[in-house]
Amino acid sequence: MQEHMKDIDELSDDERRLAHLVRMSHRREAATPPDVDKAWNDFRRSHVAPSSPRRGYSVGHLVVAALAGAAAMLAVVWLLRPSFPGGEKTDASAFVALQHRPAQPQIRLEKDDSTLDLTTADSISFRAPAAPVVASQAAPQQPVRTQRLSTPRGMDFKVILPDGSEVWLNAESTIEFPSAFRDGLRQVRLKGEAYFRVARNEEAPFVVSTDRMNVRVLGTSFNMRNYEHEAPHVALVDGKVEVLSPDGTQPDATLQPGQEAWLDESGTLRMGEADTYAVTQWVKGFFYFHDEPLVDVLRELGRWYNYGVVFHNREAIHQHVHFSALRNEGIEVAVESLNRLRHVYIRIEGNDLAVY
Repeated sequence: MQEHMKDIDELSDDERRLAHLVRMSHRREAATPPDVDKAWNDFRRSHVAPSSPRRGYSVGHLVVAALAGAAAMLAVVWLLRPSFPGGEKTDASAFVALQHRPAQPQIRLEKDDSTLDLTTADSISFRAPAAPVVASQAAPQQPVRTQRLSTPRGMDFKVILPDGSEVWLNAESTIEFPSAFRDGLRQVRLKGEAYFRVARNEEAPFVVSTDRMNVRVLGTSFNMRNYEHEAPHVALVDGKVEVLSPDGTQPDATLQPGQEAWLDESGTLRMGEADTYAVTQWVKGFFYFHDEPLVDVLRELGRWYNYGVVFHNREAIHQHVHFSALRNEGIEVAVESLNRLRHVYIRIEGNDLAVY
């Protein structure tokens, strides 16, 4: 024990700070969350060139990236002092503002002017039971009501819709859907991010509506992202997706498996190859980034863990990283993993992730 204490005493100040990060307790339950989206979007517009969508990569690249991320997570940070390139503190810093929220975040289901707390559950099903075959006249249909399911930062949720379609809702997202699908149309509205596995029904198309982009399918699997202050984006895993403008009836583009579509800053629809492995890893409980800008990585960490972001090293904004981590681990583990990559030095300072 004395020998161990002697080793700790011989650490430099930076190493002491890193060792302290390793021993920090799990993040506070009632953390004040950052509003990373608007502030980050404004900052990127003035300081960062527009980023292209995620590209497709070979299986070899993905395996190497995943192993590198896993190895980084297992490292004991304070055993070796990393060298952090470009770590000098500059006068100018980019600050992502914080935003108030209730101390007890909830997964909320709103319907019939009432709200149900689903925080203790991980899924809910609205799948309609099979209608019995009867000789008498069918009972009158019940009125269709709109239901709204919302997740806070740091939580995701699975919902099975009345037609049997499965939806995984990411953090800080909302889906609106009717209590029953009728009139040959299945339509939902999304804000945030969701992965859809749509039940096939050729007589009733399935439409996901947003304020900037709609998609129409019959039966397929795809990831759709529509966070405020971000470009809307859809990536197709299998099946076929038609992309429409909110007021359009004819498709502006048709996606095949492995393709993606997004709106650029001018509102023009773009298409390209999708890294479907990367965009769906959040459904399996992982953060996964392959050759992505650090700004995008920290924005996702901020959304999940309820932290702001401060850049003291402005050059680090442009750093591309390969990074993976479990989403159910604490913020300390993610910070340690990023620091082991030796691109930058990130430190938890209060409610912020400070980048040096």
